[in-house]
Amino acid sequence: MIINTGMRTDIPAFYSKWLLNRIKEGFVYVRNPYYKHQVTKYSLSPNVVDCLAFCTKNPHPLIFHLSELDKYKQFWFITITPNLRPPTPKEQIEIAKVFSKIGKKNNITIHACCEKEDLKDYGIDITGCMSQEIVEKAIQNKLHTPKNNSKRTECNCLMGNDIGAYNTCMHLCKYCYANANQGLVKENVKKHNPNSPFLIGELEEGDKITEAKQKSWIIGQNEQISFI
Repeated sequence: MIINTGMRTDIPAFYSKWLLNRIKEGFVYVRNPYYKHQVTKYSLSPNVVDCLAFCTKNPHPLIFHLSELDKYKQFWFITITPNLRPPTPKEQIEIAKVFSKIGKKNNITIHACCEKEDLKDYGIDITGCMSQEIVEKAIQNKLHTPKNNSKRTECNCLMGNDIGAYNTCMHLCKYCYANANQGLVKENVKKHNPNSPFLIGELEEGDKITEAKQKSWIIGQNEQISFI
């Protein structure tokens, strides 16, 4: 299975110490964002976690701790986004052309997330930024994913199971779907304890903890698979 860290917040940028503590203890509690007393316990054992997926604007806080992640196969997605406003259609095309040119020069494929099909005319890959094919190439293994695995209708990406929490990302991008408002983010950050099994807060009265059913999705773990 995939453990995702970046669909609700930016864990590498702001919560690296917490993540490393969770890895040491081998589990994490994740509160359901819609039913707060429903808590899922995920094992972080490499036996069931096929890939740790990171989506971040700032990987630097984890750079000097990568050796502590060596036991995991990893997928890193570094985002380049405006912090002021979404680009206009004209600006999107201009950016796509420049990024595509830079990518070709450095043998890098540029992927766009949930964008219009016309960007492919400018050399952008629109098939997904975290598709199954991309993840398989990153971890050098083929995956047999459940049919109902969290693929969003608007894209082709594997979401995995996210251990983050909404309204906790301190980048405070104005257009971000994961933050309702800055005030709520600042209040939640005050409740963060790097030693807690929860990203935000602690175990509360009335919480019901359910252990996630986890298993490896890797096909033939002992096989060596070649990727081009």
